[in-house]
Amino acid sequence: MPGLLRRYLCLVVLFALAGGATVQADGWTQRRGHGYYKMGFRMVRATHYYEPGGNKIGIPTVGDYVVSFYGEYGITNRLTAVAYVPFFERITLNKQVGRDSGVALFEGDAVNGIADAEAGLRFGLLQGGATVFSVGLKLGLPIGNDQQVNALLTGDGEFNQLLTLEVGHSF
Repeated sequence: MPGLLRRYLCLVVLFALAGGATVQADGWTQRRGHGYYKMGFRMVRATHYYEPGGNKIGIPTVGDYVVSFYGEYGITNRLTAVAYVPFFERITLNKQVGRDSGVALFEGDAVNGIADAEAGLRFGLLQGGATVFSVGLKLGLPIGNDQQVNALLTGDGEFNQLLTLEVGHSF
């Protein structure tokens, strides 16, 4: 195993052992004037969830549908602008009817809107063969709705900041 790859794997293990650290492959910057762009759609619909102990719990049917844009653009060969914009989110909570009575206990609800977005920069520090190291700054932009009667929220109302050390290795 090459020395740089061995050091990379040791770094990943150390972050994982540090507890609470998120480990993911990343780190590549875009060449100046080039980019990567993606339109995405995510759908999550659930009637149950599982507790940490594995117990299956029934819940009112909830749905979360998101249409988003993700983009990276090379400002220079080492500096990349990054953005994630979920420009449409629909959250639904279905009508609840009493099993024995047939009476509507809850009429259901839905909310549509823009969700919280992220914008940031990634700066390439070092590239050694197939391994890259970079640092990043992401800003969470609270543009979603954090006020809704039935807690169907498209945002959290917080301005977040995240500093990252990013490592990537191409196999």
